[in-house]
Amino acid sequence: MMSYLKQPPYAVNGLSLTTSGMDLLHPSVGYPATPRKQRRERTTFTRAQLDVLEALFAKTRYPDIFMREEVALKINLPESRVQISLSDNLISSEWKLQKGTLDRMKSVEK
Repeated sequence: MMSYLKQPPYAVNGLSLTTSGMDLLHPSVGYPATPRKQRRERTTFTRAQLDVLEALFAKTRYPDIFMREEVALKINLPESRVQISLSDNLISSEWKLQKGTLDRMKSVEK
């Protein structure tokens, strides 16, 4: 009656479910573990690069691809780094704006 328990373990997609095969599976979901992608190192901008990026940001907060590529050529960086820098700058300026607004509201309340 319980003879099906005595059968050898089944293989799924070429992986057997024996103890040696279980080492290949991620413990939480049962999928094969894949190595994590290596993260890109943080870009350190020179003062000259920052000056150009800040000037572009002051001119327009949302430069198009052509403006970003032109600036990238000038400062010798890939366009993707220019785009990330500008989005970081935008987030930072919005955060400062919100913080300044909150500070002014608190001072009015006093």
